[in-house]
Amino acid sequence: MYLYFGTIKTYFPNRGFGFITHPTSLGPDHDVYFHITKIEEFDKDLAAVLNFYEVNDEICFWYTAEETKKGEQLNAVLDAEYVFSLHAGTLNDFIIEVEKYWKNIDLNLPFWIRRITHGLVGISGQNLLNAERKSLLRNRNQKLKKEQEELEKKRAKRRKQDKIRRDKLKLKKKQDEVNRIQEEERVELLLATPSGRRVLENEQFEMLVAELKTKGFRKSADVSNYIVTNRLGKKYSHISGILTMQNSRDSWKFEGGFPPSIYAKLCRRLGLGNNGSDSRVVDYTLYKDL
Repeated sequence: MYLYFGTIKTYFPNRGFGFITHPTSLGPDHDVYFHITKIEEFDKDLAAVLNFYEVNDEICFWYTAEETKKGEQLNAVLDAEYVFSLHAGTLNDFIIEVEKYWKNIDLNLPFWIRRITHGLVGISGQNLLNAERKSLLRNRNQKLKKEQEELEKKRAKRRKQDKIRRDKLKLKKKQDEVNRIQEEERVELLLATPSGRRVLENEQFEMLVAELKTKGFRKSADVSNYIVTNRLGKKYSHISGILTMQNSRDSWKFEGGFPPSIYAKLCRRLGLGNNGSDSRVVDYTLYKDL
């Protein structure tokens, strides 16, 4: 005779028999046959439920089984209280397994868990496991709530920082626009007089020298290449223009170059050597004079 806990896997009401499966290691790894007459003999309420059985109905119970010529079959249906009084203290491995279900708060409890727990540890033991599960759930929820609050604080801090950055960016753009307008007005006033134009030329020349000094050039050809590549003529438009270049073979227009006087002064300030080219400026027009 074997003590099992099982759930109805299939039942055929019109034929009066079915099969029991086992959700834990408390039972065998094979299905056990049962007939309705045995159910009625020990549990009339369960038999009445089976009379209206439908596929996927959740039905579970304790029972004993015996070996017959046709295989293992249900022998008797047992009350959970009876199972507990009969086998308390003798099913420790199974109790441990069932306790794992209660303590695994990441999973929902299966429908049969209370019935099997009742049989293994009694109603008081089940109440203790239920209380422990609620405590674990409460602690997890408190932890999750705290983590959510911390996350929200970080998000709020980031939102505040983002707003500060946006406000600073808006303020900078506004200030840049004010500076641009003021600079345009200043330049317009300086361009109105010869002395003012010289001030602008000197300012742009010093800015050009400062920029090129950071590059560490050693040859004037390197400076020329940098000027062309980065279109410095457009940047320093008050001291640059369109140059007419000529060598022993050709002549060409060089837009965005610096006139000989400024270029020679620039090379002196930078301490540059000459690469021996026979190219020279034969004419130029400054942008400001166009």
